[in-house]
Amino acid sequence: MDMNHRSRNVLFIVAALLAGCADTASTRSGSTTSEAEVPAASSRPPQDSGGKARQRKEEEILGLIGVLGRQDATAATAVDALGRLGKPAVPALTRAVQSDDARVRANAAQALYRIGPGSAEAVPCLIPLLLDKNPLVRDRAAWALRNIGSPGIPAITAAIRGKDRKLCLAAFPILNGIGPG
Repeated sequence: MDMNHRSRNVLFIVAALLAGCADTASTRSGSTTSEAEVPAASSRPPQDSGGKARQRKEEEILGLIGVLGRQDATAATAVDALGRLGKPAVPALTRAVQSDDARVRANAAQALYRIGPGSAEAVPCLIPLLLDKNPLVRDRAAWALRNIGSPGIPAITAAIRGKDRKLCLAAFPILNGIGPG
């Protein structure tokens, strides 16, 4: 399978994240850096572990978000990696569920599903997806809301009590699926 340079870099980043090698992933993802130019981890000077590591993680999250609209295995791998990253990926995923691209919305909702209760802050953006034109987006939003569980109950309850009958009918089974706290 012949992949373009960006796809190889994204897959490398995902593989490195899954293996816990974020330093390797971020240095490798630069398109002008060859493997020979990347110093060994032990020869690198100590870095600001807080700010630079956080910035590197944010860049990796944005890179993964950037491939959610693809129609190949890269998007599925990115969903898995974002789900494993957990709570730090939630703000970017919350923005992604509001994308114009249905594939991006569906995959972002699936990543939020994988994160579970840690993605509670995304609930207000997931509720409107229950009425999305795309059935895959609707299903994945429902799965995400169910898996978020009790932190999402107030927003789901508000949707049920709202004036939009269709939203009420879509939200009620999710609340029922969460069950008692």
